[in-house]
Amino acid sequence: RLVSVRDIEQFLSVKKGEASDTTARMYFVTLASAFQTAVRWNYLHSNPFRQVEKPKVPEKLPVYFSKDVFRTLQSVTDDANLRELFQLAVSTGMRLGEILNLQWTDIDLTRKVIRVGNKDGFTTKSKKGRNIPMSDQLSEIMQNRKRMASSELVFHRNGKILREEFVSKRFKYFVRKAGLNDNLH
Repeated sequence: RLVSVRDIEQFLSVKKGEASDTTARMYFVTLASAFQTAVRWNYLHSNPFRQVEKPKVPEKLPVYFSKDVFRTLQSVTDDANLRELFQLAVSTGMRLGEILNLQWTDIDLTRKVIRVGNKDGFTTKSKKGRNIPMSDQLSEIMQNRKRMASSELVFHRNGKILREEFVSKRFKYFVRKAGLNDNLH
């Protein structure tokens, strides 16, 4: 028996009820792709998902840090290394992977510029490099870190790159400790 448009719509309706619109959309996208592969491989003549409307998901507004909220986060972050990492992230908008792969050769303390780019073992999300200016406050933090640097990595643990999961979990811990919005990331 072939899968009908009605079968698909009923399935998506159940998924919306069990979980969410986002989950239903994920199922839709995954199954539509699988069915399209079956068409390409000549197992099916047509893809029934082409006749079904893709579930819409409500637009989520991003959650931002206000200065006061960020000060609160910094006040409960008892790890100076992470506190400075958080400061860099908020000051520059850099992605976590970019920060964790940041090396001292990427930072021009004289011109107060951070060069984000591709290197061995790391590629930026956009695959393009960019220069990010540093504020005076961030420049001072980086100068102090540079004076005490024991690795080519700006942020590290015993000379080894920090794991994204570790930083993310610690960040979430401090957000909760401060009683802040759990959607901050």
